[in-house]
Amino acid sequence: MVVVDGHGWPFMAEELAAAARHEVPFVLITLTPPGQDTDFTDPVKLVEAYGCAGRHLAGPADPAELRSVTEWARKEAVSTRRPVLIEVRPA
Repeated sequence: MVVVDGHGWPFMAEELAAAARHEVPFVLITLTPPGQDTDFTDPVKLVEAYGCAGRHLAGPADPAELRSVTEWARKEAVSTRRPVLIEVRPA
């Protein structure tokens, strides 16, 4: 599992493409700070374009909900043999 902040996400795009191409399963969690206007595309849409799965998780995130989404992401990564993204964006 890899965790990056919203500022580091654009730098992960190339590595994510390589991981998808080489079927490297892992979970990537990106934490987008409140009020941050991203001048980058929607991270979930980008991973979907690479043939991977992703979900948005709006905050404040309930720990049980985060646990559930993380478990889904782990299972999805293993079954698809591809990276899976969880974007956490606090309200």
